Amino acid sequence: MWEEGGQPVVAVEVDTIDDWQSYIAAGVGIGVTPASTAWMHPHAEISYLPLRDAPPVPVYLVWASNNRHPALSSFIQLARDVVAEGAE
Repeated sequence: MWEEGGQPVVAVEVDTIDDWQSYIAAGVGIGVTPASTAWMHPHAEISYLPLRDAPPVPVYLVWASNNRHPALSSFIQLARDVVAEGAE
């Protein structure tokens, strides 16, 4: 997420979001994560605050080329609409 030389100091490396949250909740440190983490992994003992000067995190929408699900095109359009709303 960070440019070379601009990375924060890493005190502990973890393999899972649960471990990451446990260290933060225990007061071992703080963490930087995409905004989606607050929505997807809420935690009663953690406050998620925006970092206004943090670099953007690219997000990609991908699907298998042989996917024929009837809702696929609607989902793609919804994702495009959400991204467009966020850019306003």
